[in-house]
Amino acid sequence: MANKDVPHFEPGKVISAGALEELRRQLQSARISVAAPLEMHTSSTGTTLAYNPQKVELWAKITGGSGANYSWTEQVAGTTAGSWVLGKGSGTTSVNQAIEANGNATVTTNTYVRLKRAGKRWLFTHGTC
Repeated sequence: MANKDVPHFEPGKVISAGALEELRRQLQSARISVAAPLEMHTSSTGTTLAYNPQKVELWAKITGGSGANYSWTEQVAGTTAGSWVLGKGSGTTSVNQAIEANGNATVTTNTYVRLKRAGKRWLFTHGTC
C-alpha cells in the first residue's frame, strides 16, 4: 500500500478515527530523528516523542566563524565508536549562532564542541582565551 500524505489537523476541527489511524501508520513506518530540546524514547511498548526544556545541550562541529560568533552543524554519535553523523540543528554566524563564551576568535573549522542553549544563541568554551 502506498503511503498517503500525513493528515493535517486544524484547531477546533473534529479528528476522525481514520485520520488518526493513518497518522499512526505513517509514524510507525517513519524514520524519525530529533534534536534538542526534543527527545525520542523507544521501548517494547512503543515510541514516545517528548519536549524536554532541560535538554539544552548538544554536540556540534564548527563550520566557520566571524570574531567569536561561529556557524555550526549538530553532530550525533555514529554507529562506529568515535564517529559522528550530521544531526538536524545548525546555525550561522548571525542566526542561531554559537558564541565562544570567553570571546575566543581562533576556534578552527571542523572543531567539535559542546553547545549550551542561551536564549536564541548557543554558548561554548574552547581552549585558552
